[in-house]
Amino acid sequence: MSTPLCASSTCVFSTHTFYFPSKFLTRNGVYIVTNVLCVASFSDSTVHLKIALPEDLSRMHVLPEKKAVLKRRGERTYFTCTWDVLSPCVDTANGKNRDWKLASAGFHALIRDGAESRAPVDIELARETPPTERAWAHTCFL
Repeated sequence: MSTPLCASSTCVFSTHTFYFPSKFLTRNGVYIVTNVLCVASFSDSTVHLKIALPEDLSRMHVLPEKKAVLKRRGERTYFTCTWDVLSPCVDTANGKNRDWKLASAGFHALIRDGAESRAPVDIELARETPPTERAWAHTCFL
């Protein structure tokens, strides 16, 4: 049975939502918000992963350099995605979230399984803290 975190039969993602609470994305704070994405291969072929950020998400830094290769079934890779909060993101003093309205609601993880491209996986960006009733783990550092 497929879970909401599976990407076809190729790999599984630890989450489909990154949380960047708006209260930490201000001009006044020195907070850095990092989310961790784990991807595990379910394929017998080599799986190539690429994080595709829209141009308007240039404040997000992804390591390792937005790409990874999983060579065998069960192998895992981890991406850290850090929001550059030293750039203004939310104008809380004026009650405006102008930059968030201009930014994309998320980004994509592109998957190639051997020679075949798979449907991209959407990663949503949420301006809130993770809900306490979540049924799965989420890793977010402040």
